[in-house]
Amino acid sequence: MMYPFPSSLREIVGGVRSQSHHKGFTLVELLIVLVIIGFFAGALLLTMGTARDNAEAVRIISEMRTMKSAALLYKSDYGIWPKWVFSGAYIDIQGKSLPDAYTDRLPLNEDYWMGVMHVPDSAGEDQAFIIVDGSGLRKGVMEVLASKAHEMRFLSTSAMDYSDLRVFTAEDDRFLWFLTRF
Repeated sequence: MMYPFPSSLREIVGGVRSQSHHKGFTLVELLIVLVIIGFFAGALLLTMGTARDNAEAVRIISEMRTMKSAALLYKSDYGIWPKWVFSGAYIDIQGKSLPDAYTDRLPLNEDYWMGVMHVPDSAGEDQAFIIVDGSGLRKGVMEVLASKAHEMRFLSTSAMDYSDLRVFTAEDDRFLWFLTRF
């Protein structure tokens, strides 16, 4: 049995419509595709930003633990807690030893700085803590750190005498992590 060949142009085209009408997409179809691509791109960027903020917060916490270890070694060597501040480079206010003597890598970052301080409490005992100034950090990183504040016991204060300590929130610029019992 032989298959019939089209006998006219109308049979080839398949009706009254011309073939050019079927070649491309309509404007509505293109807009729908663009909206779908935009939706997925936005979701991907949101996810990537959240993962980046989590990674940055974990790195800060890791560097705080490194500073804690360095401070404990310093206290073991000298019998007192260090006073390490950062002013473009680390400085030991007591003139004994810098944190790089106790760690392989110093926490240096243009978005934040951290140091170790101690102040006597009302009973005359030293209260040692790591202080982190995160005023240059992205809001997402501060929110991740604030979500860990209760678990890690991150505190914040507005007074320089550390009399009004409270749990750290994402709106605070700096936070404290006590090395001594608090």
